[in-house]
Amino acid sequence: MRLYSFPMKDAVNKEMETYINSFARVMNFCHQTEQLILPVPKNIPAWFAEAEQTTSLAKSNALLWKNSVGGNLLHMPEALLAYQPVYQSKAQTVQNLFQILADHPEDQNSRALAAQHLADLHTVLLSQKNAIQSQTNPLTKCFNI
Repeated sequence: MRLYSFPMKDAVNKEMETYINSFARVMNFCHQTEQLILPVPKNIPAWFAEAEQTTSLAKSNALLWKNSVGGNLLHMPEALLAYQPVYQSKAQTVQNLFQILADHPEDQNSRALAAQHLADLHTVLLSQKNAIQSQTNPLTKCFNI
């Protein structure tokens, strides 16, 4: 069952679509787990106390996932999706400049522009990498990885 579909079907959008749909399924599972009610039998068997503890633990884990882990996981693809058009535009500009340089290797202006655009891409990608690391740190702590 597909919950979300991107209009453009390039590789990045297909991956994001899979990510968002998987995320939605996990969040739905968390919600269902939180709503779980363990019926109490008339004659309480010996194993019932352990079942109550296990159910309570499952509910608290679902709540933790939904409130802390889930939020961090959702912000990463949002940031990547927001950056995708910027990256594609800059990468296309660099590719065009490389084509000019292939045809006219002596063109110093195109060489300088290509170097500047590559430096800009490098700076922004490092910023994205740092942002992703800062968002995954809480996940690492949460799961004791």
